[in-house]
Amino acid sequence: MSETLVIRLRAADEAPASWLVVDENGARSGPIVNGPVADALNLVTGRRVVLLLPGSDVTLAEPELPLRGGARLAQVVPYALEEQLASDVDTLHFAVGTRSTGAAGTPVAIVARSLMQRWHEQCEAAGIRAAAAYSDAAAVPGSPGGCTLLLDETLLYVRRADALPYVLDAAPLPEVLDSLLPPPGVGAEPDEHVSFYCGAADYERHRDVIEGLRPRTATLQVKLLPD
Repeated sequence: MSETLVIRLRAADEAPASWLVVDENGARSGPIVNGPVADALNLVTGRRVVLLLPGSDVTLAEPELPLRGGARLAQVVPYALEEQLASDVDTLHFAVGTRSTGAAGTPVAIVARSLMQRWHEQCEAAGIRAAAAYSDAAAVPGSPGGCTLLLDETLLYVRRADALPYVLDAAPLPEVLDSLLPPPGVGAEPDEHVSFYCGAADYERHRDVIEGLRPRTATLQVKLLPD
């Protein structure tokens, strides 16, 4: 099973899913397709299926938890994060990942239980069984010592080295970018290397704002996405 079918789901119930097949190296093997999840069923056979869930609805955290895992760890997680969350922990689904060697924190993804249930039922009704699910923010490429920004319509994805990725409302874009990349102080030189991904239409719409980041960055690479 060297190929993977990646299906990206949306928060809005009526929004279409999108999917594509990637090879064992992560390279695209065919076009991106949009439509009902059930339409992806004919691509499932012989492939691993991975879901990307909207990062705007998935909170990522790395709390310091007891070393011992298992069922008891899953019980501890909600209360370890309770003060950081706006919603009642009883309404949330917590997925606990594997702690990396040498890391202090354990990766945890938090999402509304009702949303998780809806996505599960959506895939189950389509006859699709996923091997894994991730926040789509985690799919944004990172770079050592740098910052990656990805503008996706009304959302701005942010990923910095040695920090958890997150998603912001991109409107108004100038103010959002001012908060992320403020002008350097008097006499200071900008030291952050930034990669900015967006579609051609978004670039044309926000060209002046995006290009205006150059004096605030050590380097700025603008990368236009075909899809």
